[in-house]
Amino acid sequence: MFAAGILQNGEDRRVIILSKVVRYPRHAGKRLGRKLLTLVIVSCISIAIFLYAGQALIYWQASAELERLHDSVDMLSQENLAIKEEIILLQDEDYLEIMARKELGLVRPGEILFSVGD
Repeated sequence: MFAAGILQNGEDRRVIILSKVVRYPRHAGKRLGRKLLTLVIVSCISIAIFLYAGQALIYWQASAELERLHDSVDMLSQENLAIKEEIILLQDEDYLEIMARKELGLVRPGEILFSVGD
């Protein structure tokens, strides 16, 4: 509680403040309530961080798996293109003759096969 008074001495004015400290008794219930509220807030934040970290880990693993699958799809697409090109080549009789000579060692009647060592 504060009290203030003004004294006048001619032209000199002064403010005198008389103060008195008032102490109220502390209630244990308020301290317990604050501690409980702090505990609840810290628990909620901890749970939120735990859930976020778990989801972030799952997302990171899924992203890595997706990247691996994209690489696999790219590789298989290139392999598929090479097979399509080979299918087109296998429909050509000249290519078939070259492959038969090279892979199977076949010759036409009357030709002589020469083999040079590796």
